[in-house]
Amino acid sequence: MPGRYKRDLKPETIAFLTARYTPVLREMARLDPDYADLYLEGLASVSSVSRKSPAVENPVQSIPVLAARAIASEGSTANVNNHSIARSTIVDRADLRIDHFRSQAKNETVVFTFSERTNRDLAGPGFATEFLLKNGVDVVAIKTNRDVWYENLLERDIREIDRSLSWTATPYRQRLAYGSSMGAYAAIRFSRALRFDRVVALSPLFDIKQGWETRWREDLPALSPDLLMLALPGEAGFEQTRHHISDSCDFLMVFDPLDPDLDHIRRFQQVIAPERLQLLAVPYGGHPAGQYLLEIKMLGDVGLSALKEGRFPSIAAARRQYKGHSTIHLFQLAEHCQRRGHLHWALAIIKRLIAMRDHPEYQLQASRIFRQLGRIDEAVAAVDRALGFADYIFRPNIENYRREMLAQNSLSENRSLLSSGDLWHH
Repeated sequence: MPGRYKRDLKPETIAFLTARYTPVLREMARLDPDYADLYLEGLASVSSVSRKSPAVENPVQSIPVLAARAIASEGSTANVNNHSIARSTIVDRADLRIDHFRSQAKNETVVFTFSERTNRDLAGPGFATEFLLKNGVDVVAIKTNRDVWYENLLERDIREIDRSLSWTATPYRQRLAYGSSMGAYAAIRFSRALRFDRVVALSPLFDIKQGWETRWREDLPALSPDLLMLALPGEAGFEQTRHHISDSCDFLMVFDPLDPDLDHIRRFQQVIAPERLQLLAVPYGGHPAGQYLLEIKMLGDVGLSALKEGRFPSIAAARRQYKGHSTIHLFQLAEHCQRRGHLHWALAIIKRLIAMRDHPEYQLQASRIFRQLGRIDEAVAAVDRALGFADYIFRPNIENYRREMLAQNSLSENRSLLSSGDLWHH
């Protein structure tokens, strides 16, 4: 299943599929190295090191170049050769774990990473850690297994991070941060507390508690009503949250300007000084935009350039090269056309996607477009083709959609007959 659908899976489903198909996933990674990270995600690849052991030779047996769910560089899997990497655990709780990965290279820069929403693995290396280690970067990996938007990262945890890092023989002179979606929000939210010099944020969110933001409503019951996320000047809570974002940190943000993420970016622009903010707009990149960058083989270049050099590289050539072949670009373009009422354009794009690689989500989208066009028979045929994927994890959702569509169509037909008087003759 494409990694972009992982956020919709239950943790137990992810664990079951990973365990059940481990041999197949490893073989697929070998045969398709460009997407090895997607196959190997969730499989153990980094060995833990005891706090008492300062280092271990080659603890990583097979590190994917790409990291969790879309954030890393494209390429084949690779070993970390001729390096000793020490892994120590700074914080270890049931819902939060913070690991420090340090090489013997005496790096003066460390990158803090924040796991994405739907992560359930605390023992693993964390978000983008494998990619960063491969590129010679020390990492503090902050991982949570709850979608509480890092409300569980406490002041005492931050003090413990500082205390642990103060023990290093070579102190870090520069602290960077890297995250996507929920992780990007956390990197920005804790930029002052963790004294970041630079934050690279892929599709960051400003505040999911806003009434206009409906995409993560299922997370709200688990969030504390007393803890605020971020706020604008003049809004309730601004005085309590204004100091979360560092005014001495540079922020580099990647986003899709045609996605609802744009509303969040506009809010960030109101609380971050223009000279401290760089934006990389990726139209039709979707959320999170890192998945699209991965597909056009630019995620690694963008991540490393932003982190190490504080600037974004040009992605124009890659966008042109993959414009007609990126499934994410085409799917987002189809959805955009559908929202704008250009249904025939949307249908043509979806048909092209299906010709490239048939998938139940594409068939379901085709069904929705046919339905809006009033072509119910074709809408039913498309949804039935989606149901033809017997092992598709969201099959129950498609079945519910089919029943709802048929019921609504039947109701519409009855109303039409009633208004015309023909119902009495039936």
